[in-house]
Amino acid sequence: MLGPAAARAAQPPITFQVQPVVGANTAIANVAAGVPGDPGSWELNHYFHITNTNPSGSVAIVSVALTVGGSTTTTPVNQVIGPGARRLINVPATPNGALPAPTTATATVNVRDYDPAVKQLSLAPYPTAFNFPLNDSDLPKNTYWGNFERTDSTSHHHGDLPQYYAYDLLGYKFDSSSKQWVTHPANSDATNNASYYAWNKPLRAIGNGTVIECRRSLADNTPGVMDAAHRFGNAVWIKLDTGEVVAYAHTKQFSIPTSVCPTESVSLADAATPVHAQAVRVYAGEVIGRIGNTGNTSEPHVHMQLVANPPFDEDDSNSLSTPGLPLNFDGYRTRTRDGLTQGTGFDWVDVPRGHGAVLPDYGLLQPHVCGWNPPAPGQKSATLTGLSEACFQVRFDDAVAAGYQPIAIDGYTIAGTPFFNVLLRPNRPATAAYAGMTTADFKAKRSALAKQGYRLIHLDLYLRGSSSRRYNAVWVKDGGPKTVAYAAKSVSSHTAQFNSLTGKGYVPLAISAIFRNGKTEVAAVYVKKNVGKFAAVGGVSLSKLQGEFDKQTKAGLRPTYVDAYRKGGKPYFSLIFTQKASKNYLMRHGLTEKQLVTLDKLRRTFNNQLAVAMTGYQVGSKSTRFAAIWRK
Repeated sequence: MLGPAAARAAQPPITFQVQPVVGANTAIANVAAGVPGDPGSWELNHYFHITNTNPSGSVAIVSVALTVGGSTTTTPVNQVIGPGARRLINVPATPNGALPAPTTATATVNVRDYDPAVKQLSLAPYPTAFNFPLNDSDLPKNTYWGNFERTDSTSHHHGDLPQYYAYDLLGYKFDSSSKQWVTHPANSDATNNASYYAWNKPLRAIGNGTVIECRRSLADNTPGVMDAAHRFGNAVWIKLDTGEVVAYAHTKQFSIPTSVCPTESVSLADAATPVHAQAVRVYAGEVIGRIGNTGNTSEPHVHMQLVANPPFDEDDSNSLSTPGLPLNFDGYRTRTRDGLTQGTGFDWVDVPRGHGAVLPDYGLLQPHVCGWNPPAPGQKSATLTGLSEACFQVRFDDAVAAGYQPIAIDGYTIAGTPFFNVLLRPNRPATAAYAGMTTADFKAKRSALAKQGYRLIHLDLYLRGSSSRRYNAVWVKDGGPKTVAYAAKSVSSHTAQFNSLTGKGYVPLAISAIFRNGKTEVAAVYVKKNVGKFAAVGGVSLSKLQGEFDKQTKAGLRPTYVDAYRKGGKPYFSLIFTQKASKNYLMRHGLTEKQLVTLDKLRRTFNNQLAVAMTGYQVGSKSTRFAAIWRK
């Protein structure tokens, strides 16, 4: 005869998640290596979000546990959740380890009088990375941006769920006397905000988005005195187009532009009901404020956190913006200052673009060594000037990310070092552009792109070093008229080609020259188009440039192209003039880079004239000057 079955508890009437959840995964953080040679690490700041699904009875949560990477972390809870209620259980420990990161975990919730509730989790690194909001060039030499501490459970941020991966970013410099990394000079006045390296440095939006909360009018604290009532101080909260919300806290009084914050938020610190800011669009790289010392802070720095939800108010009262998300950056160099006893000459860890990671413990940073000041989206044109070879691709990619495509790339050499100018437009057809090509590279690209339906619209020659010929070129896929081009030729061969093509109705778009190994070489691109009369003039010296311009314009022609090359230690120019080009234009030469950038902005903003040609050239032993044409 069978005996009665043993009594068995049922599954508890709960549902739960282990946050942060992104899609189908619990998100972990990939942490950048702190020293060269380290593989990097992963960590999981997490909490349990438990809901009692019983509408009429309470449940008693005894403990929660997470098993990951072969190790189990158990957290006592001993809390009762009422009918239909929920509870967020902070886990005061951070599972972590060396990369590669685990891909699965087991989560358990132990409920009194019930069987454990067990769930298998899928783990994945948080996928999104952003530009760091500060430039390396904002700080003095041998001074670096740095994270105050760690991002694991030992951080003072860890008790607040939205701040799981928050940063406090300050400026650091190594003090050789004390052998310490300090945030202001040892002999400076520590009660003066201006003594601190981070003070008043510009903060940039890490991505495109919409301001949802902001405050700008609180006075800055005296260092060491804190305003606990307004824990975020003056701050900006941005709902990013990627879905997350990012906060910048403690900004300097009135440093947030009124264009970013026309209507201030009011938090529960100052009103019974919060007032939200007016929604304002901002773009990646836009300056949205400056580092200050407002709110619950003891010295100038910026507090940043990435969260999944908008805050209840500007101070994130009740921490409703949870969960906190890993704030990954990419395109920077880093090194932990923990144990680092020298201020210069140490090796860095590169975190390249496309491989975002959380900052390492006590990490120092060199972000944007090429600068980060992308053009604002929606302009009629954008111009990049004076780009080094090392920085060309980064700055170019920033402009493309802002919605622009190139129409021309100018290469020029100053004291043996190559530089680039790039002219860009928004809303362009499919575009392919390459810089620094050898002759073989250029011919291969031209052949491959022609098969894909692209046509060449711009071609440029320059010297890399004393004798290495290089090409810049731009192709578009727009169904426009076919173009004809040739790589570098002798002057006599170019002249023969020029006469042949123009005799067939072609007109030059670009004629670029270099002087190499004692001879002038010319490359050009042509299109069959009715431009009326035209003139192409080469080998014009600087002293005769104005006279040539006067001669051609007096004949009823207008400039459409200018390019410079160096011969015998002096600049020479190639120019194209056409009859049907717009009469609304401006051409200038002898400009410094500052004058060029200023004039380009003025012509675009107030005259509706856009740069159509630009070239850099050397005068004297190492001075740089520019010539450019703007046209409506």
